[in-house]
Amino acid sequence: MDESSARLNAAVEVRLGANAVPGEADERGSGARIGEQARRSRCGALVFDLMGGYVEGDVGRIARVIRQVGASGRVGEVLAEATRFAAYLTAEARAAGVRLRAAQIRAGVLSRLAATVPPHHELAVSTALDALFEGRFPAAAASFGDGAPGDLIALHALTAFTAMLGIRVSAPGEFTSANLALLASVLHPRD
Repeated sequence: MDESSARLNAAVEVRLGANAVPGEADERGSGARIGEQARRSRCGALVFDLMGGYVEGDVGRIARVIRQVGASGRVGEVLAEATRFAAYLTAEARAAGVRLRAAQIRAGVLSRLAATVPPHHELAVSTALDALFEGRFPAAAASFGDGAPGDLIALHALTAFTAMLGIRVSAPGEFTSANLALLASVLHPRD
């Protein structure tokens, strides 16, 4: 497996129940594994839908998805999936030689957040970005706050960053809301 494939696998690792040998159950059972895969797929679909909102600057869509994430009770899981995709895209950007300065990241993220979060959340993101750029990771995490409310602010910031980065590193017309919606529908088909 080449390095690019390994990064993709690490970023969007999916344990399909179909990979289990019939009659052999792991310690959690194949039903639990399928349930875990389904939860991760739903969380991934929410991430791509939210990111698509940030790509398009669609405030209504962003608000709708954030409400869904909050109502799901899986804010931390959705944030984890967003982190995985952001890590994958960041690795791809590095491999492609794309370099962004701290000021570019800050401006890109905060401009996307301006219409979607209240000013005190923008301040939390700004403070977190400053801490990240200085390598103060615990301080960055503390800037968002604890629990689901803090995780939602971090989710906003991370998806805004990923949307900005995706547009920057992709070919024109490749990292679009429609393509992200397609990914979301593959992960979690709507009825």
